[in-house]
Amino acid sequence: MSKVAFTDPEDQNLASISNAFNWQDMRVGASSLKIPTTNPADFGQVGTTGLYLPEFEDGKDDQLYFETQMSHGYQLGGELLLHIHWLEPVANAGRVNWKVYYQIKNVDAVFVMNAADNSGTDLYDDGGNVQGKHSITPNHSVPPAGLKESCCMFGRIVREHSAGGDTFNGSVFLLSMDLHYKNMKLGSIQEYP
Repeated sequence: MSKVAFTDPEDQNLASISNAFNWQDMRVGASSLKIPTTNPADFGQVGTTGLYLPEFEDGKDDQLYFETQMSHGYQLGGELLLHIHWLEPVANAGRVNWKVYYQIKNVDAVFVMNAADNSGTDLYDDGGNVQGKHSITPNHSVPPAGLKESCCMFGRIVREHSAGGDTFNGSVFLLSMDLHYKNMKLGSIQEYP
């Protein structure tokens, strides 16, 4: 049976005595994304399955909006690794130019209201040349300095064709976007850390 104990009273987090961690996902599922009025990625049928996912077309800057919130089990200062899961509907070895623009802030912090200050990160990924392949972009490290449990992130996911470098011929489907983070505790004692 695992024992638990309070760590430093200043921190007041319920933690495991063993100090072991596990990786968790801060998920943004495809079905929870918001469709904008400009350059929307529409839901398209995956093959002839009768199942639908957000479809990002070739030659367009299709986009979707998202928001997500960090778990109370987040290891303060731990890595945040952002990546996109996507599906190749056709066999193609071309490159998809995904881009994620985002802001991430703690409770009581101030979000910037100027578009020029949004973080943007390129997540290039080459197709595996296998129809139906579940692909994952390389990780982008989100700076964790000062971030706490319950911090919130919002932004948009774009297949940015106009920036150049997107050579994947045809549409691609978004499965999800997520951030891997280290989970070190059962939660936080404070409701709003």
